[in-house]
Amino acid sequence: MSEDSAAFYEQPAVVSRYVANRDRGLSERERRAVEAYFAPGSRVLDVGCGAGRTTTALADRGFDVTGVDVNRAMVLAARHADPDGGYVTADASRLPFPDESFDYVLFSYNGLDELRPASRRAAALAEIHRVLAPGGRFAFSTHNLVRKLVPYPPTRDHLTSLGRFWATNARRGRLGSPYKLPVGERGDPSLYYTDPVSVCRQLRAAEFEVLAFLGRSGRASAYLGPALFPVAEKPE
Repeated sequence: MSEDSAAFYEQPAVVSRYVANRDRGLSERERRAVEAYFAPGSRVLDVGCGAGRTTTALADRGFDVTGVDVNRAMVLAARHADPDGGYVTADASRLPFPDESFDYVLFSYNGLDELRPASRRAAALAEIHRVLAPGGRFAFSTHNLVRKLVPYPPTRDHLTSLGRFWATNARRGRLGSPYKLPVGERGDPSLYYTDPVSVCRQLRAAEFEVLAFLGRSGRASAYLGPALFPVAEKPE
């Protein structure tokens, strides 16, 4: 996470918004990943937990869950809202846990894309692999660059949005970088954008096996939606 992103998440209004969203629970794809690939009662590491939306939802489902976030203000808010929960302030690229400490890892809401430079992203994948037990599974979401290349639906608003995205990143010299500016969001900090093939390569480089890409409504949405949601496994 850059200094700009860290400062954004430290803002009281942003922390309050994350606290207010705690009751939303798991998103549709998070829920599907947990129900299909996580066994109840197991040890789960919730990376990028924010104010505890996913951590609390996982605990309510019977998991032994630890929430981790690099932002101290978010972790303090999570502890205040959920005094019985387990929350740790830590960097995803330097996790403070022994090898094979968890059965599953969830990194939600494109949180992995906040890590800069790309070497920290790779280090986070390696750390997640390290703390997973053999046979453990890892589910996460990541910005889908393919969506920024597909003019569908061909509405005026969508085409305008695509044009602004590429024009802004061209002006900032980011066309050749995986870190691009999501126009109009959070003061435009750069975020990592990738594609299904690159995600598979990155996961395999970290010694994961890719099990699935989850979509919202059918196979096409798994690869063409705004975010990819892969599920991977650490081999036995």
